[in-house]
Amino acid sequence: MTIRLGAALPPRRFSEQNKGFRDYLMQHQKVFFRFEGIPYNIVLEKAYVFMQGHVVIHGIKDLCEGICLLIDIGGGTVDMVGIEDGIAGI
Repeated sequence: MTIRLGAALPPRRFSEQNKGFRDYLMQHQKVFFRFEGIPYNIVLEKAYVFMQGHVVIHGIKDLCEGICLLIDIGGGTVDMVGIEDGIAGI
């Protein structure tokens, strides 16, 4: 089975770690494992790394003209990224 993998990083770490994380995920492109007695042979075609919360931005981008702020509140952390006219990183 060939798959494409999607993964996410917190906004604070996205810009500095996304390439390294993608490389890490792609280091073993062929994976063989057994889950609940069923053997799986996976070929990782490509890995995509997104910013956590990016789906929210796409869902409401028509409502947010100008400057918006994405705030990701997690287990003991708060990450923020500014978005201006749909472009993150302001």
